[in-house]
Amino acid sequence: MKYGCLPYIMRHEKYKNTELQTFYTQIARWCNQPQFFKKMSFRQFCEANQNYHKNTETTCSALRAFLDFEKIYPETTKKYFDLRFDQINKYKK
Repeated sequence: MKYGCLPYIMRHEKYKNTELQTFYTQIARWCNQPQFFKKMSFRQFCEANQNYHKNTETTCSALRAFLDFEKIYPETTKKYFDLRFDQINKYKK
């Protein structure tokens, strides 16, 4: 992010063998779509998915995956998932 590079996440088929498979899917959705990655943090992406979720009584899969990951790895979540490309990119125009 700092140097203006955009990521691309390619999931290996073994991602299906983990309890975090939904999380991997959501982080790939965010990273692999520059219009989202450039304008919102991963937390904001998951919250926006919840806002678009039709059933307001349940949690969407993106936010649920984020919250599950946050329970397991709170330090990682706090350190990285609020970073925004448009705020820390030192080469933005």
